[in-house]
Amino acid sequence: MLPPFAIGRSSSPATSSLAWLLLATLGCSRTPAPAVAPAPAPAGRPAALQVPPLPDGSPAQLLEFVESLRTPTVEPATNEEWRRYVDTVCLRGIEAADRIRAQVAAADESYVAASRLKLDSLLIRADLAEEETAAADAANAAVEAHANALAGEPSGQLAALGRRILVTRAVQRAFAAEAWAEMPDLIARTAALMTTDPEDSRAVAFATKFAEALATQGPDARPAAITANETFGRLLEASAEPERQARGQAMLNALRLLSLPGQPMRIEGTLLDGTPFDPAALAGKVVLVDFWATWCQPCVAEIPNIRAAHETYHDRGFEVLGISLDESREDVKDFVAGQRIPWPTLYSGQGWQDPMAMSYGVRSIPRLILIGRDGRVISIDAKGERLADALAELFPN
Repeated sequence: MLPPFAIGRSSSPATSSLAWLLLATLGCSRTPAPAVAPAPAPAGRPAALQVPPLPDGSPAQLLEFVESLRTPTVEPATNEEWRRYVDTVCLRGIEAADRIRAQVAAADESYVAASRLKLDSLLIRADLAEEETAAADAANAAVEAHANALAGEPSGQLAALGRRILVTRAVQRAFAAEAWAEMPDLIARTAALMTTDPEDSRAVAFATKFAEALATQGPDARPAAITANETFGRLLEASAEPERQARGQAMLNALRLLSLPGQPMRIEGTLLDGTPFDPAALAGKVVLVDFWATWCQPCVAEIPNIRAAHETYHDRGFEVLGISLDESREDVKDFVAGQRIPWPTLYSGQGWQDPMAMSYGVRSIPRLILIGRDGRVISIDAKGERLADALAELFPN
């Protein structure tokens, strides 16, 4: 019963990684295209896609009418025409939802469906609005007002949805502003979502993504990332569900990674040729530990940068140690040979269950950890220019 279209504008780097945060909280379906492709434009096509006015009818008929608008009868001529069509359909959805909510009791199934329809329509309109305009401000204010109203509904389902939306949008704003000082309160509010309704899988999904996003934001956000992983990890670890317990344990393992800067890192395993790795080979060297896989395109894209650093500083005491999360030894051997990678690679064949990855809670790759000559970790995100800058300080001319 919900319009699925969502045409997003381009996002800034600070907010683009957070698109999932909003989607993870929704109990509605939003996809970037109609469920069925529009029919070819017939001869004598109208100048623009037309959205008929909302008819009279029962709640079921109104919901069915909005559903029928999901797929336009003719192909849109331009992207702008499509955007206008989607916006108008959302207005019809809001109108239908308001009419239904005024007609039936809050406990009625159609009231819940209409409330979700209105929220989804408001969110899509907010996505469509140009940033930093009066229209965007009005659209976002409408979302907040409806979410606040939902949070006060007698229906536990709708109240939980409203609270999730409010927390999600607050998190989005904090990430966009890099307001890391606000994160402890937002982490507490997210934890409250998880404890208020332990069966709410969407709250768990949101908490997981929230913690993962914080872990990618650099040193300034690291205290919040540690708090999030510990808070959410403890809650999930106490769950009776094995899947949630495993997710909680993964978060608690990630604390080892987040807490590594300034601490020694234990390195052990087996080399690609099957021989045991001797950690003593790294003593007194600056070491880059690269968790990677041949199937990981960002990992492959990072190799030229690592190779350049290796060529520049290897003779001065810089070493690279790869830790492959592949499950096929032959794939890794072929890749290393084809790329002529000169540094050693540890391989367990266990993929994401690799002992080193599990021990340090590595949940995304590439993960590049830079270790100083004293064996203590300098950086847990030494990619791109960050690696070059760090090595330039460690190996001054």
